[in-house]
Formats: sequence, structure tokens, C-alpha cells
Amino acid sequence: LLPACPTMDKGDLSFLINEGVAQMIVPLLPIIQHLVIKCGDRGVIVAMRIPNANVRSTSWASEQSNVFRRYIIGRGEVESGDTVVLQHFPAVPIGRDEVVSVTGAGDNLVGALCAAITRDQNLFYNKEKLEAAIRVAQEAAVLSLRSIRAISPSLGDIRHSM
Repeated sequence: LLPACPTMDKGDLSFLINEGVAQMIVPLLPIIQHLVIKCGDRGVIVAMRIPNANVRSTSWASEQSNVFRRYIIGRGEVESGDTVVLQHFPAVPIGRDEVVSVTGAGDNLVGALCAAITRDQNLFYNKEKLEAAIRVAQEAAVLSLRSIRAISPSLGDIRHSM
């Protein structure tokens, strides 16, 4: 199995099954179309359900599961089924000696991701845009980890890269 984080020893992706993460996510997808699960130093999981009527207009339409790119794609029946995507984004590497406080890291991640979604409501339908938004959100979390404040004064600097 792939490591949860390629540069730090955080175990492997088996935590998705062994800790029941995948089993808890999938039943929620009929109710909540897109889920983002913070996994701390093991990264972020994005689960999404793309209705069959919309899938052709997404960058996921021609994709197949790719464990090396850390996503699994499940497709329903051709005419009526939805497409389900589970993707893992490894945590941004940060040394233990760099962590000043964990307060606010998850909030900053979610806030940056929400800002990206308000700029592009179709963010989940484009894998490149989604990857970029998650990367910026993780950078926001890392800024918080390196700061004594819950909201790093440097947070405003990354909004230009969104």
C-alpha cells in the first residue's frame, strides 16, 4: 500500500479501511454530494458523487481509478448511475520542530477551501482545480501550524495563489 505521506512515516493508506473512514463516507454520499475529511498529519480525503447527467462535463469523465495518483473511481449503471470518486491528498510535510501550535490549522484548511469553492462552485468537477485548491488549503493549515496565532498573519499572502 502507498504511504499516507510520502515524506513522513504516518503509516499507509490502509487507515482508510482499518479505521472505517471509507465505510463511513460512502453511505453519506447519497445525502451529501461532496465530503472533505481532514485526517490531520495523514492528509485530506475528498469523496464526491457526480450525477450521471453531469459526469460527461467533468474532468473525471475519462478517468479510471489510479492508486498511484491516490484516487478510486466507481461508476454506476451507464444510463442512471452516478460516479463516485474517493481521493487522498497527502499532508504537506512539516517537521515536528516547525509546529508551534495546532490551534486553528483545521479551521484554516476548511476556510481556504471554502474560499476556493465560493470562487468556483464547480471545483469538485475539475480534478486539477480541486488538487490546486486542496494544496492551497493545506498551505493555509501549515501557516497556522508554524504560528503562535490560530490565524497566521501570513495567511493573506497565499490568497494570491488561489
